[in-house]
Amino acid sequence: MNNKATLFFDQESLPFILRAFDTTIDDSGIIINSRSGEPIQTPEGLELTPDQLGAIKKGSVIFLKDDIYSIIQLSENKY
Repeated sequence: MNNKATLFFDQESLPFILRAFDTTIDDSGIIINSRSGEPIQTPEGLELTPDQLGAIKKGSVIFLKDDIYSIIQLSENKY
């Protein structure tokens, strides 16, 4: 049995999704950790705005940028 679930979301539901991962958007438009106030970073060390967010991967909660490089890395199980 496949227990994997995929959740797709749009910009309207983004604040709800971010709260579920204990993150929010700061005044400058960067996604941050709600508790520490530190910016969330991609595996490459990049900060993300909501428009750049492509995926959130299960595990250690990995935020991925919405670009071809991140998609390739994800498909090759690099994350």
